[in-house]
Amino acid sequence: MRILFLLCLSCFLTTAMSEEFETQELKPLGGKIRKPKSWFYRESHGGPHYIWTISKEESENGEYKTGVRIQATFGIEENTEMTRERFIRSFIEMKKSQVEVLSECKAEEQGMFFRICLETKEPAPNLGDNRYYRIQYSLFWGKELDLIVIQIAGTPEEYWSDYQQIFQQMRGFDIFDLSRID
Repeated sequence: MRILFLLCLSCFLTTAMSEEFETQELKPLGGKIRKPKSWFYRESHGGPHYIWTISKEESENGEYKTGVRIQATFGIEENTEMTRERFIRSFIEMKKSQVEVLSECKAEEQGMFFRICLETKEPAPNLGDNRYYRIQYSLFWGKELDLIVIQIAGTPEEYWSDYQQIFQQMRGFDIFDLSRID
């Protein structure tokens, strides 16, 4: 009986972790990200800002509980009088003063960007009292381009272990299709 239980548990865990992925284009820049096939894609753009949201839940108003959001903004130095790096580091310092920090990583070169990361536990009042989101921020600033990109992956804290591997796979994305850039 115990063997049957362990076999059933193993089948359940394998099913939960074997999400099928597909490539999603990040329009209009032509970037790409791998996303779970059953998840939903939304985009919203205006001026120098581009936002792509991939979420487990479909939502009309843009709210979701589990998902990944990528925000790209051009013209940071031109519009804020801050360097791209200073802008990102200011965001990180603000977050660190407001929420519990679980981990962080040092800046490192990654292609056309520098990347730094921060993992937090943040209050989730929309979920009820004493509930939290666990959020993983990957923050990028262009080496030469006046561009910052922030990728935010999150879910209610109690579901983090269910989605951590999915978020890990979605961490690798391209913001541009370089063949479209002159």
